Amino acid sequence: MGHCATGCTSRWIPPEGISVFAAFLHTHTSGRGVRFQHFRGNEELPWISSDDNFNFNYQQVRLLREERRILPGDQLIQTCVYNTMARNGSAVVGGHSTRHEMCMAFAYFYNRIPGFATCASQIETEEYANLVGIYNTTFDRTRGEAVIAEPAQYAGLSVANYATNNINWDTQMRSDLQRHHRLQPHTSYCPNAVATVGEAAVSRLTGNNAVSVPNGNSNVGNSAMSQYESRFRADITPFSPPPRCLKQSESRGGNHEAVRPGSETKQFGRTKFGRGRRENGRGWSHK
Repeated sequence: MGHCATGCTSRWIPPEGISVFAAFLHTHTSGRGVRFQHFRGNEELPWISSDDNFNFNYQQVRLLREERRILPGDQLIQTCVYNTMARNGSAVVGGHSTRHEMCMAFAYFYNRIPGFATCASQIETEEYANLVGIYNTTFDRTRGEAVIAEPAQYAGLSVANYATNNINWDTQMRSDLQRHHRLQPHTSYCPNAVATVGEAAVSRLTGNNAVSVPNGNSNVGNSAMSQYESRFRADITPFSPPPRCLKQSESRGGNHEAVRPGSETKQFGRTKFGRGRRENGRGWSHK
């Protein structure tokens, strides 16, 4: 799960908002489902884009049937579902390599926002560090993966190696980790594409380590360093896609609701695509 906090959208998005017209959803080989979620105030709006049958070998830019307006103060969350049963007990951690994982969405929008390039998040709470037993990491460019800096007895060990051999992945641990990723506060980062003097200084001091921010609402953080806190809104009613196929004229937003003739959809985790061409359409959905 990745967050773009309200503080980030308030900082970067102009008062009139931006128009998203396409999205590229991305995980690595363990990804099975992806949602690009959109929150405003006390409401979860229709998903911008989603794929309940994600396949790493079939990734594409998805044009939305209706453009989506993102306003300052909106919250964006990318949620991914993984299946790691084929890894034979090896832990899968985040990283750039395809043997590691990521959860991303690339939004295509207008008008252009000079200096804005990315919005990402990670969990930095003490409770989370105590759960996994890792308190500081760095990125080893030679090895191409994150390595442990603290605690000292594991210094230099890759996070993937540590997670595979030093964590007891019983049912309780898996449940606790998922709960933390969903409900613990995330620190969102939305720096200038070209680092400011202050951001460059922090980068030199910390390397690839995170700079912690205090707990609080989503606008609390270090705005000079483009860091803002964000939480998943578990207190509001989640968006639920309609249980029936809709014509294009009936859809309310993202491409997940509009379905062409010859196809049918079900809830998250199950999508059936129509076979072959139909007289009135090609028989596909979610694209």
